[in-house]
Amino acid sequence: RTPNEVVRHIPGVPQLVRATTSNSCLVSAYGTVEAGIDLSLAKAKDQVGKVTIILPEPKVYEPQVRAKLHNSRSGWVWTDSNIALKAQEDAKRRFKAAGLENGILDQAKANAQKVVRELLNGKLSQSVDVQFEAS
Repeated sequence: RTPNEVVRHIPGVPQLVRATTSNSCLVSAYGTVEAGIDLSLAKAKDQVGKVTIILPEPKVYEPQVRAKLHNSRSGWVWTDSNIALKAQEDAKRRFKAAGLENGILDQAKANAQKVVRELLNGKLSQSVDVQFEAS
């Protein structure tokens, strides 16, 4: 908790509030984050000599995270009973951010292009081009 505006500037009050309301925990989290494309939204354009498949942009799915609470410490006058749940939600947010930072959407696009080409090449007499909808 943080002290309100009125008492925040009184010497010693912020430290007292922090000491009496501070909750902490040690949580380990592991999980996965995936991205994918809804192929039911794919469109096809038949052109002379080739077929163009237009796919929707990939989306990041809700991360699957398991968290384990190893240690928890409550404040003297305030206990956050949802601290482990908040830690798990924070872990989900971090997993998603890490996936985005490491190019999960680009990888989903590359995988989708490869799979669609492999599915259709040899089945059609035309060449197959895979594109994505403009954002």
